[in-house]
Amino acid sequence: MEIDFVRVYQESTTYLAKNYQENLELTIYPNPVIDNLTIKLPKGKLNNLAEITIFNSKGQVVSKAQEFANNGSINLYGLQDLKRGIYFLRVNCDTEQYSLKFIK
Repeated sequence: MEIDFVRVYQESTTYLAKNYQENLELTIYPNPVIDNLTIKLPKGKLNNLAEITIFNSKGQVVSKAQEFANNGSINLYGLQDLKRGIYFLRVNCDTEQYSLKFIK
């Protein structure tokens, strides 16, 4: 008996894990922020109402709004008045809460 050619394949789960994580995560851009901030909600939250709160580094609320997502995106305008520094964004959407840090 002679073995001419053998191939062994291992299916990668990296792509599946990345897709799963992207479906659960909230993303924002640009970071650092200049005037406007775009929030991309996780998959499944395409046209939901979201409560958005921005905190400064001392934990004080500096901005609060309720916005409807348009195809999973929310645009926050008028952030030019924020002072330079680190801020925390909290987004409540349905029963889920997301938090991210951004820089101004």
